[in-house]
Amino acid sequence: MAITTIQPLRLEEPIQLSTSATSVYTCPANSYVKISAATCSNVTGTAATITFNLVPSGGAVSTSNQVITVQNVAATGSYVMVELLNQILNPGDSIFGLSSTASAINFTLSGMLMS
Repeated sequence: MAITTIQPLRLEEPIQLSTSATSVYTCPANSYVKISAATCSNVTGTAATITFNLVPSGGAVSTSNQVITVQNVAATGSYVMVELLNQILNPGDSIFGLSSTASAINFTLSGMLMS
């Protein structure tokens, strides 16, 4: 596939993580994404942990595709997810995330969408 369009990508609203692994972003068909920034912000007064996976198209969440494992995010703090920086998502690849505490963590993502 020849890339003819490159455009900025940013999630319109932060996504609040749940306590089970949930897809927070899926790369569209016929496109690629280069991640340039990803942050988790704890909106509560209690520390929480996060876990993230980069799941290939058609795959499932497993320890083999885990890129962040039980990372602490301090109360009212943020964590810049350096593990995701410059990662390339292929068509259909997904980012899955979870938090140890429901409604505690907001996830934001930006990058370049290439199609």
